Amino acid sequence: MDSRASEPPHTPSPPAGVKSDTAETRQPTNTARGITNKHLESVQETPKKYHRTESLSHASGTMAEHRADAVKDIKDVPQVSLKYYESHILPSSIYNNHLAEITKALEDDKVLKKFDDEEGLRWADFPNDPQNNGPLEDETFKYMATIAAAIVKAAQKVFRDGPEPTTVMECRPNEPTLSEGRNGGFRSDGHYRLLKSRRPDYVENATSITPIEPPVLIKKNGHKLACDRPALEEYKKCDTPWDRNDNFAKLVGNASQAMYADPTRRFMFGTTIENTTTRFWFFSRAIVLVSESFDFIKDYTHLIRYVLSLSFATAEELGFDMSVTRVAYPLPANPSEHIIQYDYHIGGKTYRTVKCLSSFRASGLLSRATRVWTVCQINEEGHPQCALKDVWVPSNAQTELEIQREIFSSIEKHHPEIGQEYRKKYFMEILECEVVQTSQNHNDDMPVFVRERLEIIGDLALYTPETAKVSRTIPGSTISTPTGASRANPDADNKPQPPRLYNGRKHVRVVFADIGTPLSDIQQPRVLFEALSDALEGLHHLYMGHYVHRDISAGNIILCNGLGKISDLEYAKKFLSQGPVNDPKTGTPIYMAVEVQDAAYLFLNRSTLRNRASIPFLHNYLHDVESLFWIGFHALFSTVPAKYPKAKLALRDEQRRLFNAFFPHRLEGSAERRHFFVLEQFKDDTVKALPTEYQSVVKVLLSIHEVLVDHYEKVENLKGFPQHEQFNQVYGTEPPGGLLTPFEAAAKEAYSGDTQSLFPDDLIITTRPARAPVYRETSDDGDRDNDQTYIFDELEQTESSTDDEEPPSKVRRKNGKTKEKAAGSSHHTSFKQDSVKGTHSGEKRKRPW
Repeated sequence: MDSRASEPPHTPSPPAGVKSDTAETRQPTNTARGITNKHLESVQETPKKYHRTESLSHASGTMAEHRADAVKDIKDVPQVSLKYYESHILPSSIYNNHLAEITKALEDDKVLKKFDDEEGLRWADFPNDPQNNGPLEDETFKYMATIAAAIVKAAQKVFRDGPEPTTVMECRPNEPTLSEGRNGGFRSDGHYRLLKSRRPDYVENATSITPIEPPVLIKKNGHKLACDRPALEEYKKCDTPWDRNDNFAKLVGNASQAMYADPTRRFMFGTTIENTTTRFWFFSRAIVLVSESFDFIKDYTHLIRYVLSLSFATAEELGFDMSVTRVAYPLPANPSEHIIQYDYHIGGKTYRTVKCLSSFRASGLLSRATRVWTVCQINEEGHPQCALKDVWVPSNAQTELEIQREIFSSIEKHHPEIGQEYRKKYFMEILECEVVQTSQNHNDDMPVFVRERLEIIGDLALYTPETAKVSRTIPGSTISTPTGASRANPDADNKPQPPRLYNGRKHVRVVFADIGTPLSDIQQPRVLFEALSDALEGLHHLYMGHYVHRDISAGNIILCNGLGKISDLEYAKKFLSQGPVNDPKTGTPIYMAVEVQDAAYLFLNRSTLRNRASIPFLHNYLHDVESLFWIGFHALFSTVPAKYPKAKLALRDEQRRLFNAFFPHRLEGSAERRHFFVLEQFKDDTVKALPTEYQSVVKVLLSIHEVLVDHYEKVENLKGFPQHEQFNQVYGTEPPGGLLTPFEAAAKEAYSGDTQSLFPDDLIITTRPARAPVYRETSDDGDRDNDQTYIFDELEQTESSTDDEEPPSKVRRKNGKTKEKAAGSSHHTSFKQDSVKGTHSGEKRKRPW
């Protein structure tokens, strides 16, 4: 048994005689979600939920935390029949056409045999069920490798003209892997290993293609490489809720880590066994699936099919991306260490990674898995550098280049006098953009690896408290009912969950001419606010083209040669006065406009409110601008000047408290955040809580907030709202409405020195490493001792919240406009409830510009 951690705290202890391999983690919930049986559903893809696995804290967490986060994010997995899994998920194998003969050969070789006290055949290595087969798990299940080898041998005996095996099944439960990336190393009870390794091609230097001899360490430990393991397995001798929880958490967590650490992964496979109860798993960026359970001893044909499919499949069929290759070269200062990089082949060119700008979003299984690299062009003289983004977007979505071209065309259509200089000034220049192609010249899309329409038969909860009812499937439907909360599972989400729609994801790569720094990496407030002014100009140009961005964040504004450029246009769309009944939330929660978080207009007066009940909520231009405000606000509240000693940093409790109140880790935000923005509460607290060096700029920022509120109140109560032309004063330079001048004023008032995190004890790493990862020996717990972490973006995650107050639209203001209550649930009482005198009255406000 290993020391891997997966079980949440406060769960029942493992059964007597079973060694616990758990550590303290957050407790997953047991919410079963309804599943809609649709494949490639034509629905608009928007981020309706923000996952812990896509957060900065997750990227820097421990292996135990990663597993807990993965389970909490996914919660339950759609189930398919064994027939569907074997026909449409597993790689096709010619050997499966000879299943009867192979089974007979296994019987002749006494691998399968009949025991006197039972009917039918069973594996000779399992005369007893695992739970009755002695005390040691590792000793019991080591025969899984023996059985797999026997199946391969029998297949080759039956069909001598068939292909050679490409993998070998191994059981090495106490051997940690060697892997790229932080916490990339892990243990698994069993795995399949490629016989032709995908280890790096060793070259002379950073731009060379000349091969050299690989280091002795890799030759010696090549069998440990995680990049060669397309399938993982987890075993337990017993079949209790504890055993299932532990197996599921380990498998899902390890698969998540394997795909996070390895940029060449598209999908992978897995198996869990509890006593004899066996399930096959499939992991991809579009969907995670699990088969219905079966008895691997008595229903042996399913195991035979699985072994044959994985043992003779190509690397591409096993989930590897053949358009990316690993390379490694020796460090000039220490030739015994080798830097690992990746060669991306795009449009006939080879782009070699230089350093990773962002990869933590790839830590979530069901995600866009965005990775951004600085790359150099290997096959061009001088090896010019640029930026490369690798991402999985919805199957029916346009690529970023297609969206950008439409935006530029719309801008120049409405303003033919504008020219084209704005394109490179305010937006990222795209050099290449393509959908990744498989070796068969198909788009790398969900139909390639989920080959037929989904046939969901239910769902499987990843965490089951021993006292909870098991998730059940309504007869005749594909929707399962949630079990709800229990004492053993207090985190269970009791809110009704909408059906899940699977519209697939396709694999896209974009190459940018600009190499910049996201604002989330900028440590000087003055530089950040100058970039926000540039971004406001960029939003103005989007407005000129009648487009809203819908995902403005500190990670989507890139500082390039002193200019803040807008990137990540995947969610941008034309602004329309009429839209879908439900315009889903998009954006990063900590930067999201409060109206978007509430999905409601919060500044309607009473008479307008009566007439607007039927108007759907739409993301508008002010929401994008408000995100700029929150970027600046977050930068001030999450940092202090770098010159502050630790003793002084420890005294900033009020700043931390307000930070946690204004920037909660959930999509719907918080009552304090709404109170602050809509009611203008906590303004005095805000100024007092921040360092003296920040007080000048925060006063300007609070005045920007007042201007934004003025715009909201004016625009939302105009006849015919929302219309494009109603927002034309937002981007002006003249007071009182124009916002460009106050943003420029904020830049002038901003602190010009370096800053440090307000949370120095966190494991969040804000400085990118200067070099790429290398293979090293692992520590006893399976994690690398000196691994590298590549993260830059903002904290972005969410949890369900059941204790927030009613949305502002449900509470009345004295002046007849919609207003939130200033007091409510108990968790708000620690904050001073300031008077809202003058907040929306007619008195003149003083502004510092």
